[in-house]
Amino acid sequence: MSVVTAPCTPGNGEWEDLVRLWKETDWPEGCKVEIPEGIVTVSPAPAPKHNDIADSVHRLLYSVIPND
Repeated sequence: MSVVTAPCTPGNGEWEDLVRLWKETDWPEGCKVEIPEGIVTVSPAPAPKHNDIADSVHRLLYSVIPND
């Protein structure tokens, strides 16, 4: 998978263009689309095995982290 890059800085008009691109583009379903440091990145959806591992870690953490 390729990465779409468009470096910019907030406040110069390019940021608003990136946010509009992020909102209006029909990205592939399940993909994660972010704008870290002014660069639009598209990551594929995680594999089922990844989700299973993340779920197990999540459940373990909730059992040991205090509520407060």
